[in-house]
Amino acid sequence: MFLAFSAPLAAQTRTETPKLPSGYTSWSITREDSSTLVFYSNFAQLDPEKPLAVWMQGSGYHSLFPEREENLRLGVMAVVSEALGSDVQLLAVEKRGVVLGVLGGGGALDAPPEYHEYATLDDRAGDVVTVLSGFERQTGLPTRLLAIGHSEGADVAAKVAADFPKVSHLAFLSGGGASQLFDFMIVIRKSEASPRDKETQVEELWSQWNDIQAHPRSTEKMFQGHAYRRWSSFMREAPIDNLLKTEAKILIVHGSADESVPIESADLGAVELSRAGKSFEYLRLPEADHSLRTPEQIQRGVPPFATLGSVLRRFFL
Repeated sequence: MFLAFSAPLAAQTRTETPKLPSGYTSWSITREDSSTLVFYSNFAQLDPEKPLAVWMQGSGYHSLFPEREENLRLGVMAVVSEALGSDVQLLAVEKRGVVLGVLGGGGALDAPPEYHEYATLDDRAGDVVTVLSGFERQTGLPTRLLAIGHSEGADVAAKVAADFPKVSHLAFLSGGGASQLFDFMIVIRKSEASPRDKETQVEELWSQWNDIQAHPRSTEKMFQGHAYRRWSSFMREAPIDNLLKTEAKILIVHGSADESVPIESADLGAVELSRAGKSFEYLRLPEADHSLRTPEQIQRGVPPFATLGSVLRRFFL
């Protein structure tokens, strides 16, 4: 969805957020339905001559700035900002319905109705495109524009890159090439359950998917911590479709020990890109998990994505 910027009120507006950590700016836009879109940046004014990256986080009802002990803390956005370096501008859109500071997990059982209504692939990607379109009209966009997403956010980043041609680079982190329905099946197939139990679980998954298809707009019925409305969106569309559409340079990064999105799904995406004659980079990290960290890095307390700085900078800059 593109927002019509025919009046000054529709443009991005910096907002006062006293609790926001130093170095970050809060912004808001009024959507077409009069709701408020909130996003954050590590700049106070966009410089169209300086590279820009857009971060898209993974699934779950949690804020970009989680609150602990009554203070907003730096989250993954700050880690990504540091990894990219001070010569790259960064922004990230807060998910619709998320309250600043909320500290949740990968699920969304405690999320408000607004979150469940708009936690779809189209809505998440549409909000990012709205922000980028606003800057394009207001100040102009840099020629180097990176869409970077992790897990569910990788799916979102791929759709943003497909829908917004100004995206020049796409970093697809821990995302699957196939539908998330396929990812669930591969997780079952790789489990230590007996062949008979695996078939039972796969049959139950098919039954669950059929029920989701029968109630695709439901925000009341839940599966794996999320509303059917969310699953009907992310299970219906395969990221490979958007990876094939975009003209952006593509970097795929995946851990071989990822138990959330199996690397076989990323392999499938790479195979399809290769079959289509698309140019891309595919970095496979031995022993790394869904956070792209090895057990040794986790033990040392290395933040997710912190070790990818040189890779991302080489790819983007």
